[in-house]
Amino acid sequence: MHTSFQLERGLFDVRLSGASVDFEQLFPDWGSHDRVAVLVDKPFGVLGASLYVQAAITRYFDYRRDNYSDFERLLEMDGERKAVDEADLELKGKPGDPLAMAERGQVPYPEYAEIYALHIGQLRGDHTGMDVTPTHRERVVNRNFRAITEALADLAITRLVIPDSVPESAAVAWEVRAVLRERIRSVLIYDASGKVHDPNIEIRGTSSVVEQNPDVVLNWQPTIERLEVFLQTVDSSYVRRGVARMKERQPEVSEETRRRLVKERAESLIDGLRVETYRSVSLQQGLDTIAGLVS
Repeated sequence: MHTSFQLERGLFDVRLSGASVDFEQLFPDWGSHDRVAVLVDKPFGVLGASLYVQAAITRYFDYRRDNYSDFERLLEMDGERKAVDEADLELKGKPGDPLAMAERGQVPYPEYAEIYALHIGQLRGDHTGMDVTPTHRERVVNRNFRAITEALADLAITRLVIPDSVPESAAVAWEVRAVLRERIRSVLIYDASGKVHDPNIEIRGTSSVVEQNPDVVLNWQPTIERLEVFLQTVDSSYVRRGVARMKERQPEVSEETRRRLVKERAESLIDGLRVETYRSVSLQQGLDTIAGLVS
């Protein structure tokens, strides 16, 4: 939810085949039913595509502001404070009050872009800090080509992000292929390091703001401590559940691995800024890459 007012398109410099392009060209034909899925095969794998995921979140909220009346609906209440859900009741009259948020142009109640992290075989780290939430949007899929493609079809994914791998010829059940062809609008290959071979898309962060969310993912303890201090002032069951979830999922990634990833992330920054590359491919090439990934 915080990403609705934290992120903006100016934080991303997008280049396609080396040419600087408008932000929206990263998401052709974006619409109200767009859903992004990142396949995860390494610890905190979503961070390899952190700029694309944050850009997608930005596009989601831009579209919401341009096409829906959530903000106007609340502002037309003439000061009447209507609870949308439990979180609103708890924040009434406080900094997170939905009416006050609407007046500032922020999303007035807990809402998250439809970003899914599909962990192959097992959970590989909590990505709540990247606003991959609620919890059901991080799920395990069997390390099986059919299981993965069926999950993509069932979730109505439209933007697919796949870890780089040596492709293998993939045969998809016709009924699944029909759904994927109808829905998937773009397929990108990424690498956990942030760099792929033969890239045709480059995203550069223009501000350290785009490192704040990855930092929360990798350095969870300070985040938990901050939230526990927050809970001393605001008794929010929503935040309490989030803290409990972060603690519960810590064992998914060893402390040694986490420290290594923190170091590698810091070393990848240029003057404090992140640059990531991707390879845009056809749907069939993407399916072949998935087949190679799980073979």
